[in-house]
Amino acid sequence: MENEPLCWHLHVLSLQLKDYFIANLLHEIRTPLNAIIEFSELLKEEVELVIPGASVEYFPIIHHATSSLLISTSHCQAQFFDSFHV
Repeated sequence: MENEPLCWHLHVLSLQLKDYFIANLLHEIRTPLNAIIEFSELLKEEVELVIPGASVEYFPIIHHATSSLLISTSHCQAQFFDSFHV
């Protein structure tokens, strides 16, 4: 068929656009998570000076939650690209 090369080209283009979208989406999720981790570390030091012991209760929760999300996004990205680019 004469439309077959066009269909194949559109298929390949759609896969590339999907990959680009997923990569950007994961980047947009990771960027603020990294900022939260870094900012909470800075804040932790300041809070500890003013309220001793406060950082022991709250900041591990922030660090654990954001680190878990970062790891999850890395796993998602790895699984996505492994499964679609065999």
